Amino acid sequence: MNPFLRSSWCQSSNASCPTRSAMSSIQSTTTASHNSGSATPNIDNDLARSKNAPLDIILRRLPEGSDPKNWEKILGVVSRWRTAGIWFAGRGLESRGEWGSILETSLQNATAPMLTSLRLHQISSPRDNFTANLFRVGTTPRLRELELETFCLRNWDSPFLSNLTTLSLSKIFIDGPSLSQLLTILEACPDIEVLRLADCNFALDAHLRTPPTRRVHLLHISTFHVHRLGTDASDHLLREIDAPSCRDFDIHWGTLAVEPAEACSEFITPLFRSYIHSAENVRIIVTSKFVEVEGNTRGRDDGFRVKIHKLASRNLWPILILPLFTPPQPTLQLSLRFNLDRDHEIPLDDVRGLPGVTKVTVDGPYSGAILVEALGSVFGDDEVTRWLWPKLRGLEIDGVLGPRILAMAEARALAHTEQGGQQQRPVVFEGLVLGRQCHISSRTLEKLKNIVGEGLEWKSLE
Repeated sequence: MNPFLRSSWCQSSNASCPTRSAMSSIQSTTTASHNSGSATPNIDNDLARSKNAPLDIILRRLPEGSDPKNWEKILGVVSRWRTAGIWFAGRGLESRGEWGSILETSLQNATAPMLTSLRLHQISSPRDNFTANLFRVGTTPRLRELELETFCLRNWDSPFLSNLTTLSLSKIFIDGPSLSQLLTILEACPDIEVLRLADCNFALDAHLRTPPTRRVHLLHISTFHVHRLGTDASDHLLREIDAPSCRDFDIHWGTLAVEPAEACSEFITPLFRSYIHSAENVRIIVTSKFVEVEGNTRGRDDGFRVKIHKLASRNLWPILILPLFTPPQPTLQLSLRFNLDRDHEIPLDDVRGLPGVTKVTVDGPYSGAILVEALGSVFGDDEVTRWLWPKLRGLEIDGVLGPRILAMAEARALAHTEQGGQQQRPVVFEGLVLGRQCHISSRTLEKLKNIVGEGLEWKSLE
């Protein structure tokens, strides 16, 4: 087998073939012999052995020293490509060398009737996008997935994009479409279901510096990720896109000084509030880097998720998270999971207002003591005092001293048995899981058992 290409195929007569159809997969890997150009791979034989079957092409780190004729042979059978993933590397591409010219010459007029997925990545210079005309004249009637990284089209208005269901653009810093062009592209893709945009510089057109005058209706989008596009681009993108079927929204503002929080809230609140109000169980994960809300709506197998990066340190809970739970849903069971480093405390002022919290987990030893103290105390005005999360039945915590845990459990248990008054009494713990870094004496452990019963678990005893 030659060192430049590896072929594997399975014939329809082979019972072990999962597709039970003729298929060839061609792969390239980088080795010393590739870069030296000394190898003479027998691509012709590999292609001949695959007969006329559809090809799944994977070319990784296309080596600068390899013979361009081998590259031309693979491009020469683009009509047989079913999927293609090409990762470029090497100084030749940075200087707009021979590889890129061969690619553009071969594909701008090509017809690929079988192609369903195309991924083009340049990994040598993220600030030096490679641009090319692809399928300018030829057709790709089955193309559904397009993924470009540090690789830019010249012909963004090409009809070959119109059948896409997945579009991923990343690290396009120069020569990319303007924001207005991007919206026009999306309008021309009525069936798009997955849209991922990351680290792109979509120039803001003059007419977009005013409030939006149109809405781009993407009725089928289920996954929408917006990462590090800049304040203006993110703001206008969220205001101008209508995605009523979105169930997976992920936004990362990067190092922006001002986040487009208002536009983000207008996008997610009506949609994900409706999901939460139709759910029985919802989980919120709070880390030092992001906050994630996820769950399943009743009667559906697919879940929903909204993930906002860097929210833990941005104090945007009242704008972006709490409105999702307003008004409170009486039957909702909400679980919280905190995974914070030593520099971030649990945002008690923000999470205090979450309704229906039934389970809380704190990963690691940080912030646990503050939470335990809050759970054992009442807050409110002179007329009504309330307990933090009165429906809380399960707690998993670590790094807290036994006496503090016991004081909290006793206070909530006593409040549960009190009659009258204006206290919103807490329920009794049904589960209390203590990590190995909780220091607990045998006497304290026995008292906790009397309160929690069989629901007490201390991992140091395992």
